[in-house]
Amino acid sequence: MDAIVYESNTGFTKQYAEMLAEAVHLPAYPLVEAVSKVPRGSSVFFLGWVCGGKISGLPVAAKRYILEGAAAVGIVFPHPDVVSELLKANKLPCPLFYLQGGVDPKRLGYFKRKILSMIASNLERQEERNAAVWDLVDTLRIGGSYVSAANLEPVLSWVKETEDCEEVSD
Repeated sequence: MDAIVYESNTGFTKQYAEMLAEAVHLPAYPLVEAVSKVPRGSSVFFLGWVCGGKISGLPVAAKRYILEGAAAVGIVFPHPDVVSELLKANKLPCPLFYLQGGVDPKRLGYFKRKILSMIASNLERQEERNAAVWDLVDTLRIGGSYVSAANLEPVLSWVKETEDCEEVSD
């Protein structure tokens, strides 16, 4: 791989991209900057934030680069359905990982804050509410971060396996 490329809205995806870049010793660039610094056709790992089931920046990155792998950063707790839904909605040609990011309402516009408030209200009205649902409601309303190096472990393991396979085939 040549670089880590990402699209971040409120900084959580950027945090993951920087942690990944440091761990694998590759440069990390926001997509807007990568266009001028990472040549077309380069092999990259892409990270983008999730909005409405779509991975932000992915179409541009997929047209410009060879995507070796990708990570979607969202606010919901990771579960198998999240990845399968994202794979369907985004038609990815590479392995996909899901990383729980966070919410920073102060860095969002009015419209996005209203949408998050409506989602929180809907969650509060659900019949089955557990601690994870209440935690998500609080995060949607007041903000919070789930970014951690531990969440990145599956990506790092995959990168290591990929590198090991490349060394064997060389």
